[in-house]
Amino acid sequence: MLRTSARALLVAGLACALAACRGRPRTADAARPSAEFLLSAGDSTYWVTSGPARVRVRSSAMFLARFGGRLYEVYAADDDRSYYDAIFTSQRIFRRDLIDDDSIPVFSDPLVPSLARRYATSHPHEIPLGPEDEGADQPRTSATTEVSLVDLHGPFLTYDARADIDVDGGTTRHTARRTVVDLRTARTVSIAQLFGPAAAESLVVEGRRRLASALDSVRTLADADDDAGVRAIHALPTFRFQADNFGLAVDGQRPAVTFVAVGRDDDGHAVTLALPPITVPGPAPEWWNADVRDVLPIVTADSSESRWRLGPLDVLARPVRGQDVAALVLRETAGARHREWPVGRFPTPVRQLYALDHPAIDLVARRALTRAFNESALYGDQVQSAAYHPQGRSAGWPQGRRVVRSVHALSPSCPPALRR
Repeated sequence: MLRTSARALLVAGLACALAACRGRPRTADAARPSAEFLLSAGDSTYWVTSGPARVRVRSSAMFLARFGGRLYEVYAADDDRSYYDAIFTSQRIFRRDLIDDDSIPVFSDPLVPSLARRYATSHPHEIPLGPEDEGADQPRTSATTEVSLVDLHGPFLTYDARADIDVDGGTTRHTARRTVVDLRTARTVSIAQLFGPAAAESLVVEGRRRLASALDSVRTLADADDDAGVRAIHALPTFRFQADNFGLAVDGQRPAVTFVAVGRDDDGHAVTLALPPITVPGPAPEWWNADVRDVLPIVTADSSESRWRLGPLDVLARPVRGQDVAALVLRETAGARHREWPVGRFPTPVRQLYALDHPAIDLVARRALTRAFNESALYGDQVQSAAYHPQGRSAGWPQGRRVVRSVHALSPSCPPALRR
């Protein structure tokens, strides 16, 4: 799976925010309205606070879900049980309640830990690798499970999981799946459970049609004289449609489903083909209206602007031509004249906005959110916050420290493309 560097996005987004702020006239700053919200953009979450004196932006490689009026962090953690000549690494996904700080696992693959225990039993004299130890360049056994957080919609997380198992003299397995899990119960959910049997049947029929169309397109466009094109053509007959290999997506403010077909390359490894999103027919389910619709933007027909309503203000995101950023502005909605105040530039895609002042979050939730952003500074050595002060005070750029915990990139659903 192709990923964007979380550090690069953090630095670029915050530097753009500061640059945009410094270019504003002070007369606009003096009239700036107050607003506070969380913005999901690029691979990060931004805490934006606007007021007459300044715009403050805090950034975190932390991915937040909100449902039932509470905020939750979703993260992946590594589990390494490797030996010098045998690699056993897997990843688990957790959901952490920001207020009570309780974490529960929502995904774990039992196969890799099981293989590691079996290896330890059959090789009692081998010592597990330490955190700083290196294994063999070409280990005889390699068993890995890797996850990637794809998107969050209310209480539902879409994630990808890839397993590559090559056990010397034993199991060989190469799989790739896209799955939706209910963060409230840690259970995998089907399309029928999300949208009802009738809608599920319609979506599956359309998904099969789109797979056939996508494969025909690859046959037509693939260059038979190019190595990549030859590999793509060879892989086409191996692709299979699976109704349970899907993720949630968005069409405007309506729910959509993205199916992922899985095939094999010449080496037997799994390759994936993400099909275009399919809008769910019929009315949106109750959970969508309760926890998802209001945090999604209204997008203009030409995609030149995304808009959220924030009390008496609109928050607008406008893509900057030729750059992977969007300019964010506040716009006054009352009166005949619509005044605007620049906020900054943020990495795209800009997906969801959680208002923190309409309605205002309580003190307990605010303390929990502050603690979570402070702790996220320990996830890596990236920039965490920036602020512009019209009076000329300097912005703060606190540095982080490394801890044994990984936060994996939240990436948007991709256009149809063969991926390995």
